[in-house]
Amino acid sequence: MVVGSASMLPENAYSYPFAHVGQTQIPVGSPLVPVLLASDQTHLTNFSGDKKLWPLYMSIGNIKSTVRNKPTMNAWIPIALLPIPPKRLDKIPTYPAEAQELDALQITYEILSSILSPLSDSRSQQGVEMVCWDENVRSCVPKLSAWLADHMENVMIHGITSNHCPICIAPPDEFGELPDTTYDTRPHPRYAAAYHNSDVEQLESDGVKNVNNALWHIPHCEPHEIVRPDTLHALLLGILIHLMKWVQEFLEYVGRMTTFDHIWSRLPPFPGFTRPNKAYRSVTQWQGKEMCNLLRVLLGVFTAALSRTTDADPIASRHKPLCHKANLCFRYITDYILIALYRVHTPGTIQSMKDYLQDFHKHKEVFLRFRATK
Repeated sequence: MVVGSASMLPENAYSYPFAHVGQTQIPVGSPLVPVLLASDQTHLTNFSGDKKLWPLYMSIGNIKSTVRNKPTMNAWIPIALLPIPPKRLDKIPTYPAEAQELDALQITYEILSSILSPLSDSRSQQGVEMVCWDENVRSCVPKLSAWLADHMENVMIHGITSNHCPICIAPPDEFGELPDTTYDTRPHPRYAAAYHNSDVEQLESDGVKNVNNALWHIPHCEPHEIVRPDTLHALLLGILIHLMKWVQEFLEYVGRMTTFDHIWSRLPPFPGFTRPNKAYRSVTQWQGKEMCNLLRVLLGVFTAALSRTTDADPIASRHKPLCHKANLCFRYITDYILIALYRVHTPGTIQSMKDYLQDFHKHKEVFLRFRATK
């Protein structure tokens, strides 16, 4: 939600981020019901046949987000368990692995088409009678508005290769850079026409797989608009986790990883902060709440580890300029994430995010040698 001033917000204000849904096609007097979907393939166990589960959940955007995000309110309901594609076999000469992958994906799309068919029929476009919160019956129009998923889920949902963006047609070799101009969004109507015309070359040029996507058949649905990057996968388990791998290798390079662990495990408690009870390197898996907890003190611990002069060997002179750049880079990206977690944004906070992101890209070369792929 973007407003001119945070002080102008009423106490019960909350965002309604579904203005892009085709409201011009909604009959007059019919409430819009934004349909929200969420999916996340879960690995259950390595034993008993390597079990996995792929649930699909649904909620609606008319519910206040603070209510919808509480597990005790049961605002998200499971509507399907999607099939897990079997492992591909390379030993079938007449059935190559690529064809197996496309067939498995097409079966998944046919199942999704059956699940989402109520959003595609003419009855849902004109309105469906529903009992609202005030117990009045209204003719409501459901529209698919968002699908919460991580990157690999979006790869499946949009039928693209894993090294492409589900929103725009940015070249894969430019990922990780800050572009000067924005790229065009994905033209899914053109992809649907190319599929029906068997134009595989045009599909492959944009990293699209030769399958009949279920989202193409939902009226007034632009697949690139339902992508909703959530804070868990995009910021905490995405940017921050990767950045901490670079930071950990950088601290080992300058000889301050032990100092970082020492400071981290001895942080004092204070309200709203859960004090860690072990060294940073001793944690094998991070959860979302733990990452939010880490983000609050991460910059302070990193700065203290680099500037500490007691109980630590002095940093070599050739490493001091690198420490200064690393500290700036780390500061800009943590400030960017902290502001992005605001519940309400003003034009000033959005501009601050843009500035911090630009400054991060200006200083990120200090971590270049510690990236897995350069």
